[in-house]
Amino acid sequence: MLDLAHILLRLLHRLYFLFITLHSYWKRLFWKAPAPLDAPRRRVPRHLALLISGNNQSSDEVIENLIECVTRAVGWCRIVGVRKLTVYDEHGVLVHCAPRIEKCIDDEWSEPDSSASEIEYPLTPPSSDYADSRPISPASNLSRLVTLEIPRRAKKSRSHLNVKKRRSHRDATKPLTLCIISRDSAKPALARAAFSFLRPTDHGTRFPQITVNCLDTLLEYDNSLSSPDFLIVHSINPQDHETPTPLELHGYPPWHIRLTEIHNSHRNRLNFSDSPCLVDEIMFREALDEYAQAEFRLGK
Repeated sequence: MLDLAHILLRLLHRLYFLFITLHSYWKRLFWKAPAPLDAPRRRVPRHLALLISGNNQSSDEVIENLIECVTRAVGWCRIVGVRKLTVYDEHGVLVHCAPRIEKCIDDEWSEPDSSASEIEYPLTPPSSDYADSRPISPASNLSRLVTLEIPRRAKKSRSHLNVKKRRSHRDATKPLTLCIISRDSAKPALARAAFSFLRPTDHGTRFPQITVNCLDTLLEYDNSLSSPDFLIVHSINPQDHETPTPLELHGYPPWHIRLTEIHNSHRNRLNFSDSPCLVDEIMFREALDEYAQAEFRLGK
């Protein structure tokens, strides 16, 4: 009896896999090319988050693939007009590679003869009674969160990325803030917020009432842990693309999300190659088109 149940279960799994495979090929047969990066869209996310998974081993190849994903996403976000890009890596590999990421972005997307060749770090926000701590930066001892502000620059042409040479007016007028976080990014931020709550008591003032809105203000005062408008979940592990897998956020976000549209990049995508699955422009454009057509309804 148990053998019969086992056979039926395996048969059910085979039928399910066959259905998903045929459904994927059917969608590819009637696939419609997404709009170009600089095409006008009804809605563009101001804050886009990219969750990269599948990097369980911190090998040199994995690190290079992660950095390449970040470099590509930065260029596409600048063309689209995204104001802030948050890249989440569960294990914190990208956080420790911030200098290399800075150099790759500067080499890839800066003008060859630009006088300002360094990526600018955000200025320290003004201090207040509820935010008396230094901003997180690559020089921070916490080493849990990195924030870079990429100035307005022209893009180098790169043929293998298939990036259009046309550039929107938004890309030419607005800088991009890149924030790199990991699963542990919330711990120092929460500790800093708790210290800010205790500070007024040292001066004899009234202890403020702790509310969700007040805590949000403390965590987002430097715009590092703000909630994204759009989240793209992507795995570089080719095995995750062979069979459909449930959506997993891998500990993201470090704090919480208010209202975020989520796009799973390997949904209905089959991959039979052993090479890493880096983020590509087609996937990115498909995600932007999906976000532009999404409906957002805030509860009362």
